Amino acid sequence: MSELHDARVLVLEDELLLAMAYERLLYDEGCGQVLLTTRVDQALKVIQQTLLTVALLDVSLRGSDLSFPVADALADAGIPFVFLTAYRPEHIPERHRTRPLIEKPTSEKAIVQALGAAIAQRV
Repeated sequence: MSELHDARVLVLEDELLLAMAYERLLYDEGCGQVLLTTRVDQALKVIQQTLLTVALLDVSLRGSDLSFPVADALADAGIPFVFLTAYRPEHIPERHRTRPLIEKPTSEKAIVQALGAAIAQRV
């Protein structure tokens, strides 16, 4: 059984087609709930209101928004997460540089493996 079985996953992605593709992928992998958000404020509300298993965060969002406040909130709550970005690792704040980072574009397999590994390391 996959680490993602019955997981509750937050996905912060501002590109709707990508977000929907990630949602389908995660449900296909057995996730129990996938919560799609496109903005930092939405993601922060989800973190407060939902017992999450793991999160997938696009770093750069519409406009000049970055997902680092969400990463901070997840880290403070002890929830593992994976960055998904075209940014280079040195653009990630030092506090989060040891977090898994998947470079866009990527494969579905890489996303599933990274999220599963993040969950497994939490245990």
